[in-house]
Amino acid sequence: MEQGPDRPHHRGRVGRGPVRPGEDLKRLLTARDTRCRFPGCGIPARDLDLDHTHDAAQGGTTDAGNLAGLCRRHHTLKHHSRWKIRQTGAGNLEWTSPTGRTYKDSPPLPATHISIAPDGLGAPLPATHISIAPDGLGAAHGRARAPDNTIDPPPF
Repeated sequence: MEQGPDRPHHRGRVGRGPVRPGEDLKRLLTARDTRCRFPGCGIPARDLDLDHTHDAAQGGTTDAGNLAGLCRRHHTLKHHSRWKIRQTGAGNLEWTSPTGRTYKDSPPLPATHISIAPDGLGAPLPATHISIAPDGLGAAHGRARAPDNTIDPPPF
């Protein structure tokens, strides 16, 4: 992260290793954190700071298990208030308010793209619900294929 008057301050560094994430790590975090990771905030990834959960100046590592995308408001809140944050694994965050109440935030679901059902008929299916079957036609998770490779409609 860059320092300057428009960036939340970072104290002198005592840890080893890079403070700024490399391009591959930035892409991974942008894909994981598609919005600010403060519970209920919807600021999109393009406007986020990548923040060390455990401060790099205090020995925090620069990796996916210690970085999270925060909007400027919530990045500043983390550094200049009694709000606390910790990562509990798999990109999950636990925020603790100044009153001690905890709030959990999981990485947002991946963005879905709409694609047409493999047989060209029926309703479009989100791409994240399609897996490629050995026949190359794709099968929807949770839906059975009829013998003619069409997707059976849901039972409701």
